[in-house]
Order: sequence, then structure tokens, then C-alpha cells
Amino acid sequence: MGVADLLDANFPTHNNWEGNRSGWTATILLTHILSQADHRLNRVQDWAAKHIQTISAITGLTIRALDFSDDRLAAILRYLNQDESWQKYEQDQGKYLIRAYNRYFRLFFSSQSNS
Repeated sequence: MGVADLLDANFPTHNNWEGNRSGWTATILLTHILSQADHRLNRVQDWAAKHIQTISAITGLTIRALDFSDDRLAAILRYLNQDESWQKYEQDQGKYLIRAYNRYFRLFFSSQSNS
């Protein structure tokens, strides 16, 4: 789906951003929310610390628990709070999610009448 790359492309951060890209950090935040049914930012850093090896293996990134501090996650949410950027993101994401296929229908006619 390319979520992390699309987030980076549509919601650029300042040049002084250190650590993992904001797109990956946001994607891992969403993983935490969905897997733990918990949207509180102050829980993510401890969760990430417990799952560093798994997250690193799946993403191919060097993960630090500090990348998921509540201050850093709040900054990402501020970047994501831009309506115009969301419209562009949704258009770009739709290219990966929506596919149209030609469908061929066959009509069958019966020569028998129902009278």
C-alpha cells in the first residue's frame, strides 16, 4: 500500500527531523493503535521498546523507542492535520487501493413461457 512513503510525500517535515521518517513513525503508531486498541500517545514508546526487534525486522529500519515519544508523535499528528494535504494523500492512496475491472455479463433467455 505504500502508506509510509505516501505520508512522507504528502506531509513533509522540517529538515531537522532526526530518526526514522515521519511516514514510518505514523504507520507504526497506527499499528500500535490497531493492535492494542489504545490511541493514547504516552503508551506507544513502551510498546515500541517491547517490540523493537519485530518492528525492525518487518520494516527493515533501525528502531529506537525514543522515536515514539509522545512529543514526537504529537508533532506527527500536527503535520497530519492539514486538509489540503489529506486530499492529495487520499488521491495518491486511491491509486493503490482502487482497481476497476471490466465485467462481462451473459444474459440468458428462456424460450419457455410461464403461462
